[in-house]
Amino acid sequence: MSLYVTTSILQCLQQRRNNFQKPKCLFYVTSHGFGHIFRSLNVIKNSSNLFDFEVVSTLPPEIIHREIGYEIPIHARCLDSGAKQDGPLTTDPLATLESYYSTIYQHRAELIYEEKKFLEGSNVDIIFSDSVGLVHKIAQECGIYSVLMTNLFWDSLYDKLLEFVIDDLDDTPVTPQRLEAFRTMISTLNEDYNCADMLLAYPGFMNYHENFPLIETIIPLPFVSRYAQTQPLVMKSLFHAPSHRNTALVQFGGISSALSLPFDHVDTGDDWHFIVLGDFSSFPHPYENNDKVTFLSNQAFVPDIVNAVDVVIGKLGYGSVSECVANNTPMVFVPREFWPEEPYMRATIEQEGMGVCLPKSHFLKGKWRDALERAIGRERTGCDEFVTPPPLIVDNYSREYLSKLIKNRDFGGIVSKFALQLFEEARRNMKK
Repeated sequence: MSLYVTTSILQCLQQRRNNFQKPKCLFYVTSHGFGHIFRSLNVIKNSSNLFDFEVVSTLPPEIIHREIGYEIPIHARCLDSGAKQDGPLTTDPLATLESYYSTIYQHRAELIYEEKKFLEGSNVDIIFSDSVGLVHKIAQECGIYSVLMTNLFWDSLYDKLLEFVIDDLDDTPVTPQRLEAFRTMISTLNEDYNCADMLLAYPGFMNYHENFPLIETIIPLPFVSRYAQTQPLVMKSLFHAPSHRNTALVQFGGISSALSLPFDHVDTGDDWHFIVLGDFSSFPHPYENNDKVTFLSNQAFVPDIVNAVDVVIGKLGYGSVSECVANNTPMVFVPREFWPEEPYMRATIEQEGMGVCLPKSHFLKGKWRDALERAIGRERTGCDEFVTPPPLIVDNYSREYLSKLIKNRDFGGIVSKFALQLFEEARRNMKK
C-alpha cells in the first residue's frame, strides 16, 4: 500500500513536469557594456529549465553561445545606443545624446512598427530587458508582460549628460531647438520605462528617478556576476611574475588604452607586476622590454585573472565592480569624467571595503603605490551582503533550496525564478 501510494505520487509529479509548458521569453540584451551583457547571459545560462529563451541583440553570436554554453536562437535587432567615449576615462555627453537621437529616437515610429510585427509573430509570453527602454513600450502595446532588470536608466543618464552639455555651451554650442529636442527625447524614454510591468534592481541601482511609478515596487537583486573557474596558482603561472611581487590587473578596455598607460614611470619599484589583456601580435607596443608587465590574450576568461591577482586597476562599471566583489578582489578605480552611474557603483564597492580611489592626475603621472597598498591592506567582506535573496523569493521557495542556489553561486537562476513567480501571478490575475 505504501509503495503504491509513493509510486502514484511520483507518477503524478512526473506528469506535472511533463505538462509544464515553459513560457517563451525574449531577452533583449544590450550590446553596450560588458556588465549588462554578462549578467544577462548569466540569467539565461542558469534558467533554461524555466524559460524557453531567445535572445534579441546585436552581440556576435559566438559571444552569446560561449557564455551560456549552448546554442540559442538570436535575433539581430537594436533598440538602444549606449554611451560614446572620448578615451577610456571620459564620456562624450553630446555624442552620446546625438547617438540615441539619430539612431533610435528619430526612427521611433518605424522601430515600434517593425518590432510589433516581429513580436506578434513570435508567440512570446514574456520579455526580459536589461536597460533597453523602448521594448517595454512595444511590449505594453502588444499585451506582453515585460520585466526590466537593471541598475540604471538611460533616460536618467541622458538627463545628467544634458546638464553637462548645457554647462559647456560656451565651448560646445548647441541650438536651443536641439536642447529642447533632447529634453523631449529623454521624457519619451522615461515614458517607455514606465511601461514595464516589474522592475528588478541590481546593486548600484541609480534611484534618483523623480517620475517613475515603479520606483515604489523596486525588487532588490543580488549581484549576478561571473566567477573564476581556474585555480589561482594555475593563472599565476601565466603571469611570469617573480614571487615577491604583488600583481595587478590593469583593465580599461581596448588595445589603445593599454598603449597609453604609464608603466615606464610607475612609482611601484620592484614590488608590483602588472597584467594587461589584449592581442598585440600585430601591434607594436612600448612595453615589450618591461619585465614588470605581462600581456595576456584578450580571449582569457577575465574572472580567472581577477581572482588570481591582488588588485584590479580600472574604471567603475557594473561588470568590473561585480567581478571584483564576486571574486573578493579589491579594486583601485580611476574616476571617469561625465559618467552619472559612477557615484552609485562607487558607493557599492566602497561599502564592501573593496574600493580605493586613484585620482586621474595621479594615475596619469604613475603615482600608483599609495592606492595599491591601501587596497591590499583593507579588510573586506566579499559579496556576503548581496547573496541574500529578496524577501518575496524567500517566502515562496524553501530556504534549503535557496541556500543550495547561493552555495552554487546560481544568482542568475534566482533572478529568473523570481521573474517567473511574478509572471505566473500576473497571468493568474489576468484570468480572474
